Amino acid sequence: MKSNYKVIKEAKQIRSKIFLLLFTVGLLMPSCSKDFLVEQPEYTVDASKVFSTEERAELAYQGVLSNLENGFWSNQGYHQLISAAGGFYYRPGSGHIAEYNNFIFKDSQPWPNNVWNDNYNVIFGLNVIINYFDDNFDNLEELSSGYKNVVGKAYFLRAYQYFKLVRLWGDIPMPLKPAVGITHTPLSKESDVYAQVIKDFEQAKLLLPSGTGPNIYKGPIKEAADAFLAKVYATEAGWLNKPELWEKAKIHADLVINSNEYMLLSDLKKLHSTEGRNSEEAIFEIQANPETNLSNLSQAFTPGGYVANIWGGFIRVQPWLWYQQVGDNLYSDNTRDLVSNKIIAIRDHDPRVDITYIDSSYVHADGRTISVYPKAKWASGAYLYSAKYIDKNLTSSASRNNWKVLRYADILLLRAEIENELNGPATAYQYVNKVLERARSNGKGIYPLNWNTSNVATKDDFRKKIAWERIYELNAEGHEFFEARRRGKDFLVNNFISVHNNFNDPVLGALIKTKSTDDGIMHLKIPVGETANNNSID
Repeated sequence: MKSNYKVIKEAKQIRSKIFLLLFTVGLLMPSCSKDFLVEQPEYTVDASKVFSTEERAELAYQGVLSNLENGFWSNQGYHQLISAAGGFYYRPGSGHIAEYNNFIFKDSQPWPNNVWNDNYNVIFGLNVIINYFDDNFDNLEELSSGYKNVVGKAYFLRAYQYFKLVRLWGDIPMPLKPAVGITHTPLSKESDVYAQVIKDFEQAKLLLPSGTGPNIYKGPIKEAADAFLAKVYATEAGWLNKPELWEKAKIHADLVINSNEYMLLSDLKKLHSTEGRNSEEAIFEIQANPETNLSNLSQAFTPGGYVANIWGGFIRVQPWLWYQQVGDNLYSDNTRDLVSNKIIAIRDHDPRVDITYIDSSYVHADGRTISVYPKAKWASGAYLYSAKYIDKNLTSSASRNNWKVLRYADILLLRAEIENELNGPATAYQYVNKVLERARSNGKGIYPLNWNTSNVATKDDFRKKIAWERIYELNAEGHEFFEARRRGKDFLVNNFISVHNNFNDPVLGALIKTKSTDDGIMHLKIPVGETANNNSID
C-alpha cells in the first residue's frame, strides 16, 4: 500500500479527476458549526463513479482518514482533552480546562463538543464507503483484493472510532448510514455499541489481508483486527464487569501473538522517535504527514523552546506519576526517609524514566538550561514533559512523529492481564516479563525486575501492578482516560485517584488539587449542542 504522503501527493496531481469524490464526501459530512448528528441516506451524485476503480476507492478512504490525521480535534486536541481528563497528565489552563484536570465533566464544556464533532465527521465519511459496497454487492468477500482492502479498512476504522467514543461517553448515537440533512439519531446503549464495534472488527478481519511477517508496518491487517478485538473484549470484561469475556479476549490476543506478525522493537529510544515510525511493533498508527499535518503531537508534548522558535508543551506529566514510577521498588533502587517516606536518593531505575520523560532540566534552543520537576522548586515548573514525541525537525505546523494507537507491547501486557484473570499469576508472568526485559535491556540491565511469585504473588497483586505497568509503558500514547477506568470506578478511585489525591509533593511540600470521585467521573457528558438539537435524546 502506498504511504499516506504519496497518496495525498498523487491526489493533488489528479485533483481534477477526483473532485467529484471529494465533493461527495464533503457533502456527506456535517459542517463544524453543527452540534448534532444527522442520518439521512442520500447519494447526491453518482457514487458508482466515485468508486469506479480501486484507485478511486483507495483515495476516498485516504480522504476520510486524513480527517483523523489532520483534524485538530480528532488528533492533537483529542490528546489535550483525554490527557487531562485521564488523570496522569496536566493541561495548563483555567475554567473548563481546570475542570478536565480535576475530573469534573459537564455537557457545556467546549473541548468534548469539538472532539465529538471531529470524530463523528470521520464516521460519516466511512459510512459513505461502507454503505456503497454493502448496498451494491451481495458478498464483499468476492470483491477484488483492492476493493476488499478498502472496505476492510473502512470497517476497521469505523470500529476503532466507535470504540473510542463509547469509552469516552457510554451511551452514544450510532449512525451507520451516510448523512445529508438534519434528522435525529437516538442514543444506542453502551452494550449495543460494543456489539457493533465487535461486528465491524469481525467484518474487517474477513476482508483485510494477512501480513507477511514483522518487517514494517503494513496498515490494518487481519491480525490488527484481532488485536483490537482482544482489547474490546477485555474492556467489556473489566470496565463493564463481564468476566465471562476474558476467554474471548484470550482467543484474539493469542491469534495476534501466535501469528508472528509483530515483535518488540529492541531499542526504546528508536521506538519513541521519528525513526520508530511504522516499526515491527506497530499494529495501528495514525500517520503524520510532514507536508500536510497541522495537528502534530510533537508540538503538544514537547516543551517550548526545545526546538528553536517552537512554542508548545501543552500536555505535561503530573509529578506524582513520575514519582510513582521511580519510587516503585520493582522499578527502582531507592532510599527513603523513614518518617516522611520521601525518596532521598535513587541509585538505579527503570530506563524508561529517562527515555520517555523529560525531567529535572532540558536545554533550550537558545542555550539556556530550563529546570523542570523535580529540580524546579516553584509551582510553574513543577511538571515534567513526555519525550515520546521529540522531533528535532519540528516546525510550528508539522512533525514526522506518528500517533502509535496500538503496538505489540500493549497486547503482551493485555495477555498477561487476561491470563491472570483466567488462571492466576503463575502463567501470566511470561507475558509481562517480555516487556520488562525489553525495558531493562535499554539500561544497566538491572531494573525493572522480572515479576515472580515472590514480588507479585497473588491475583489481586498482579491486577494492581499490571494496571500501573500499562501506565508506565504506554503513557502519552492516547490511553490515559481509558487505562484509568478500564477496571471500573472503585478501581479508579482506590488505585489511581487516591494516589493522586494523597500525594504530598516531595519538592514543593504541598498537596496538589484533589480530583473528583463523584459518580460522573467514568464518562464525559454528551455535549449540550447535541442534546439540544437532537430530538431523539432526552
